[in-house]
Amino acid sequence: MNKFLLRLVLMICFPVAALACGRGPAMSPAPPPTIKPVVDGASRLTAQTRWEDLVAAARKEGTLTVAHSAGPQVTNPLKESFRKKFGIELEMTVGRADAQFEKISTERRAGLRTTDIYGLGGTTQTMLFKPAGFLSPLEPVLVLPEVTNPLAWKGGKLPYLDQDRTVFAPIGMYYRGILVNTDIVKKGQITSIFDLLKPEWKGKMLMDDISQTGAGGVWLGHVAEIFDYDLDKLRKYLSDLVAQQPVIIRDRRVAVEWVARGKNPILIGVSYSVAPDFKGKGAPIDIVPVKESTYVSTTTGAISLPEGELPHPNSAIVYINWLLGQEGQTVLAQGYGSPSLRVDVPTAGMDPMLLEIPGEKLIYENEKSMQTRPRLMQIAKEVLQPLLK
Repeated sequence: MNKFLLRLVLMICFPVAALACGRGPAMSPAPPPTIKPVVDGASRLTAQTRWEDLVAAARKEGTLTVAHSAGPQVTNPLKESFRKKFGIELEMTVGRADAQFEKISTERRAGLRTTDIYGLGGTTQTMLFKPAGFLSPLEPVLVLPEVTNPLAWKGGKLPYLDQDRTVFAPIGMYYRGILVNTDIVKKGQITSIFDLLKPEWKGKMLMDDISQTGAGGVWLGHVAEIFDYDLDKLRKYLSDLVAQQPVIIRDRRVAVEWVARGKNPILIGVSYSVAPDFKGKGAPIDIVPVKESTYVSTTTGAISLPEGELPHPNSAIVYINWLLGQEGQTVLAQGYGSPSLRVDVPTAGMDPMLLEIPGEKLIYENEKSMQTRPRLMQIAKEVLQPLLK
């Protein structure tokens, strides 16, 4: 972290209580719980006073620049809500994450610092921005107890993607990558990834290409997590799956349509941007969870803090703390249409397919899984050769 920002944080935030940090669908989502603070009244009062001082300094700056890769359904509500709350303008630099990386890299080589916050995909930030030295630890600028309270977050810990705590991933997608036709595949017939190897499903399955990024690649990452990254076991399982003669299909809408029609009653690697639309129109399809675990993809809506001098450092700290609080997360989650990992953010209106099922075992996407993904896809490509010809 640059010296100016460090001095600012120490001056405004210390000694605000810093709590330990680190890191199902309900058909009728229950109201979110109220989070009980884990700091005493005096500490809350001190935090509130320093927060008010920080907000006053941010309002003098008057603006904030955020590099974002989401569309207007996300960025417009964020701009409107933040301006209404604090009177600070959000300037969104919107574009593809890889293009944003190139732009910021060029600016940094020229000695320019034009961005206060990165609101890009978690994979881009973890695998590109972090190795390039573009990120600063977030923990020192988390001021509000409602943000630093571990009990406010799923699993009782803050959802960082990396051990250095530079990328915070507050939006989760509960990925259960198997879609079935419920008229053909009855409840209880598939409850494990190993049920896909049963003789009755041979020649009846579709598979998104698991050797590529996308829905199939996410499912592959989940299976690797189930096998605790034992690549020999992974290869053996994939070989057994190939022997079931699944049809590789790359058009994700056509894949869901075929399942809905019963042409192939099972799809491995389902796109969540497609399936809810078909189900909402009455198609006899559903996602099936497996007993091993559910994979929580947390790369959408991630946030990080640039390393170096910031154009608007006070506004950056205010925005981060607001965004990760209940109010900001409600705006962000509704914009993405995916649930927040905060336990007190409402999920009303979201498709139950996207929400947590009470009691399921969760495995969270993380830096290790991202770093291992190229190797996993290479193994998949080798094993899938008979199907890709």
